[in-house]
Amino acid sequence: MRKMEAEIGYSSTSHAWYPTQCPAAGDVETVENKKPEITSSSVKCPRDNGKIFMGSDGTWFYQQCCADADGAVLLNYAKVSSHDECAEACVKDKACKSFMFVPDMVPTEGTANCRLYKDGQFSTTKVDGAHYAFVVDPPTTEPILSEAKRCATTCPEADGQLYATPSGENYLMTCKARHGTTYLKIDNRPSFEACMSSCAAMPACLSADYEPRTKKCFYSTNTARPSISADAFVSAHSLGCAGACQGCKKNCDQLNGEALPVEKPECNKNNGDLVIAGGEGFRLYCGHCYRSHNSWTLEKATGIASCAKARGEDSYCHGANWIGGKLCPDGKCNALASQSRSIPEPY
Repeated sequence: MRKMEAEIGYSSTSHAWYPTQCPAAGDVETVENKKPEITSSSVKCPRDNGKIFMGSDGTWFYQQCCADADGAVLLNYAKVSSHDECAEACVKDKACKSFMFVPDMVPTEGTANCRLYKDGQFSTTKVDGAHYAFVVDPPTTEPILSEAKRCATTCPEADGQLYATPSGENYLMTCKARHGTTYLKIDNRPSFEACMSSCAAMPACLSADYEPRTKKCFYSTNTARPSISADAFVSAHSLGCAGACQGCKKNCDQLNGEALPVEKPECNKNNGDLVIAGGEGFRLYCGHCYRSHNSWTLEKATGIASCAKARGEDSYCHGANWIGGKLCPDGKCNALASQSRSIPEPY
């Protein structure tokens, strides 16, 4: 792992990165706020430090002012005019899980003020003038208890429930709504249940609107939820026959599968990628060993990301080797002085 001066200097193909004065927000938190406030307006630092906000597609972000990623793989750069635009750049790239924005930097041909990362989580790295946000779980509210009851075919208990007709076709029932599309026919049925069963008996019928007051059943071919609000009606649309997908793979092999680990830089997935830690860029070389005349161990490192971060915090360190695998099952981070060449190792 080697510090990449070219990645943070100026050239026609890379981007300059100049830290600016941080707003008076105090020190970066060491513990994530598990019950953060929600900000619905445009994010501003230090006002919204430790709060969460929602992106345009419903993705939620946790805002950290005066911070940058502890160790995240660089995805891309963007030139933006605001924090909101930087967040939107992250939202549009489905591989983006965190971003960093520098509000006081004006982007030019060779500079960018928004950096997107492939991974991201709560950071304890303070970087003056840079504001960091990472994807978090969406907030929740107290549930509204449903009045629905299984096997019911009258409202309000039938709302959102499935009805299996005698022919084997399943219908999703919706209270206080109707489809209102062109009808195949209209007749009278003694109940909503009878209306749905009658629809299922007709190959062309895919939906039914029922008016309990007049006992009229309106048959149609709509395959979506009813869109017209109407308290006097109850409607249903077909979801197909029970067992129609019996021959499909149902992912039974995933029933006892392990949960995916939290994403973080690792070999060989990120070999050759740029890892950002503490505002500095490091190029990751897997299966290589960085040579130096002097080295020491960075004890607090537990992986590639934390090794990069610890290296960035040590002013005497110019590169680091993360040693793991069979040679060192628990892993070890060796810091090295003065830059030297990287030599392939046989392991």
